[in-house]
Amino acid sequence: MGDKPRDRLITSALKLFSRYGFHSTGIDTILAESKVAKTTLYKHFKSKNALVVAVLSKHDKDFREWLVKIVDDSPVQPSEKLLVIFDAYKLWAKRDDFNGCAFVKAASEFPSADSPIHIVCAKHKELMTNYIQELADSANIPESDRLAIKLMMLLEGATVLTQIAKEADVFNLAKESAQELIG
Repeated sequence: MGDKPRDRLITSALKLFSRYGFHSTGIDTILAESKVAKTTLYKHFKSKNALVVAVLSKHDKDFREWLVKIVDDSPVQPSEKLLVIFDAYKLWAKRDDFNGCAFVKAASEFPSADSPIHIVCAKHKELMTNYIQELADSANIPESDRLAIKLMMLLEGATVLTQIAKEADVFNLAKESAQELIG
C-alpha cells in the first residue's frame, strides 16, 4: 500500500469493493482499512462515487499495464501472443485476492450508461478489446475486430465461471477455444 493517503484510499477501496461490492462497502470501512481520516478522503474525492471512479481508473491502468508486460515479455509469435492473454488471466484467477472482474461488478451496480462509473467500466472493456484487436492485426489475422470481440467474450465468460466455481482451469478451456478461433 502506498504511503500517501490518496493511494491508501484507492488501494483499500479496490480491495474492499472487489470483495464486498461497491454499494455494500461503506466509507467508514474504507477509512478504517486505509487508516485515513474522513476529512482527508473528502479532500481528495468529492464523493464516494468519485472515489469509485478513481479506483476503477487506476485499476484499469494497472491491469492493462500488467497484462501488456506479460504479453510483451512472452517470446512467442504474434498470433500466439493472443493465447498468452489467457495464461495471464489464469494467473490472475489463481491469486488469493481474485474476486472476479471489478468492472463487471461496478457496471452491474451502476447500470445507467451515463453514470461516470459505468463509463469507466465500458472504456476498460473497449480498451481491452482494442488491445486484443491490435495483437490480431500484428499477426495479420483477418477480421481482427470480430476476433477481438469473440476472444473478449471467452475471457469474460471464463472470468465469471472462475469466480463462481473457483476453478482456474476454465481458462485452459477458453484458451483451447481461442486457438480454434485463431486458426
